[in-house]
Amino acid sequence: MSGSIQAIPVATLRKSHDPAVAPKVTVIRCVPSYENEEINWAVDQIVRGLHDNLLEPEIADLYLSTYRILSGVSNDPNDKNFNPKDQFPVVLETILDSDILILGACATAGFPHSNVVRLMERLFEYAEAEKEEKRTTIFNAIPTAVVTVGDCGAHSAGLNLAGAVNHLGGCLVKHGVAAWDKANGKVFKSQEFADTLDSIAEAIADLDGRRG
Repeated sequence: MSGSIQAIPVATLRKSHDPAVAPKVTVIRCVPSYENEEINWAVDQIVRGLHDNLLEPEIADLYLSTYRILSGVSNDPNDKNFNPKDQFPVVLETILDSDILILGACATAGFPHSNVVRLMERLFEYAEAEKEEKRTTIFNAIPTAVVTVGDCGAHSAGLNLAGAVNHLGGCLVKHGVAAWDKANGKVFKSQEFADTLDSIAEAIADLDGRRG
């Protein structure tokens, strides 16, 4: 009979921070507002909530459509499959320096946008390579939230992304997976969904601890 696996306490994993230093928030968006206004509106609701609840948060807004994240390439400059045009290292550097992560993705038929899928694939590849260095997590137990908006299957896409983020070490906050199916109408008109997004911002502030 195999022994049980002992979990590492979150406090041990989480990056320590100075309570007087503004938290670094990385916001990952699949596309800009002119391509999908609703997902960006939802993410903006959380960002506004963070500004209201945190000590002068430092926001890094990453629109994945503006970065060239390639597939089938190596992160190692000495590897023959390395491509200098690949911009994944730029995105990765920002993520690794984060105290808080917000991931926003539009969804179709239960699948998140391909930009987000490609990023997650590269993050998993990076994490696998880092196992040799005894590093088993990327997000380092930082407060994390996932937001999805789609024509159908937004909830499924959100849960899949949340599972991936959790596997990589993200600490999903209370109500940390928010999904809106467009069959329910315009997301802008739902006060209930807006309240959910506000509660996510408050949960992130509670977990981070650096309230404004």
